[in-house]
Amino acid sequence: MNLSPRFRLLCCALVSLSTIVLQAAGPEYDLIIRHGKIVDGSGNPWFYGDVAVKGDRIAAIGRVGGDAKRMIDATGLVVSRRKSSANRALPGLSRANSSRGLFR
Repeated sequence: MNLSPRFRLLCCALVSLSTIVLQAAGPEYDLIIRHGKIVDGSGNPWFYGDVAVKGDRIAAIGRVGGDAKRMIDATGLVVSRRKSSANRALPGLSRANSSRGLFR
């Protein structure tokens, strides 16, 4: 198959441009907590998974794909939520006497 040099150049330019556009989009989430034991507060048993946060909201729970500005490896740790005084769900990691929130 004999392609013209102009067509080859156009293909290379399109591939380069698409790569730049995808990189410029930035991370999808602000924070992803990976590989934790998730306790969702519903009474169901805990499960291994990830929690993604965007802004001040939990955006995804389970096997989360994508990238984030900050990643936390919670292997061997429990991840749970807490409620604020406004009764809206915020990402929170519980510890009995601490506001930091990770415990083993």
